[in-house]
Amino acid sequence: CIAPNPNNTDVIYVSTDDGNLQVTRDGGDSWTKLNAKLPGLPQNGWIPQIIISPINEGEVFVVVNNYRQNDWGAWLYHTIDSGKTWRRIVNDNDVDGFVCSVIQDHVSEDLLFLGTDVGLYFSLDRGKRWQKWSEGLPPVQIRDMQIQKDMDDLVLGTFGRSFWVLDDIGPLRELSQE
Repeated sequence: CIAPNPNNTDVIYVSTDDGNLQVTRDGGDSWTKLNAKLPGLPQNGWIPQIIISPINEGEVFVVVNNYRQNDWGAWLYHTIDSGKTWRRIVNDNDVDGFVCSVIQDHVSEDLLFLGTDVGLYFSLDRGKRWQKWSEGLPPVQIRDMQIQKDMDDLVLGTFGRSFWVLDDIGPLRELSQE
């Protein structure tokens, strides 16, 4: 995964399918490996997605899955200080299935959506508590997500080569702001 920071072109995060997470803060002249800063990071886990917050500079989410090594655990890391410190904000007690994708709402910073191997979860409090979305969505792997900004729709890309649209996340946004 390659995640350039849209607010600072010198900052780029990259990851690999064998567990390396690195960042450059000088446009690629030098790189810092961040693995040791992610507590409990599975060795050689796949890091398929890095999401830089659309709201807060220095806030980043990192998806890790390790099913290739028969570890079906849920792994999602979060930093608010540009990667100096990280915390795991999802584990097996919070959701079912391994994590595939995450997205933060571009209006309400506390509203997160999480795609797992078996469905969609959301958090109204920036990952402290997760709830499963089951209304009209079968238990499918959610590989990627985007928020369509004009209509406030959440668009999901599934492993089954399909997509699904949650029409208008406005009510969830309001709940997260309360």
